[in-house]
Amino acid sequence: MESMTFDRAYAIIRQLSIDDQHRLLETLQAELQPADEWALQGPQLAFMIQHHDEIERAYQAGEMAALGQIAASEEYRAVFGDMPWDEAYDRYEETWWVDDDDFFRSTL
Repeated sequence: MESMTFDRAYAIIRQLSIDDQHRLLETLQAELQPADEWALQGPQLAFMIQHHDEIERAYQAGEMAALGQIAASEEYRAVFGDMPWDEAYDRYEETWWVDDDDFFRSTL
């Protein structure tokens, strides 16, 4: 059986409803990590993954205003409350990234 790549898994996950994506992420987070106050919660992680490409493009282009718009959005505030953007992104990196920026930690 061929192992599933991140891109293939991500494509499958994007076909799920937002509610199912949140449930899947909450389940994965519970399974893959011990309880950690620093880790993002399911809806927070879902938000970051859903905006991943946009966020990475903004960082690569040095477009901090675009990141500010994301952080100022109602959607962001609904899941992160008053958490500053830098902290949210740091938590995202710590929760799901490895040292190589091209790969997520994935056991799918």
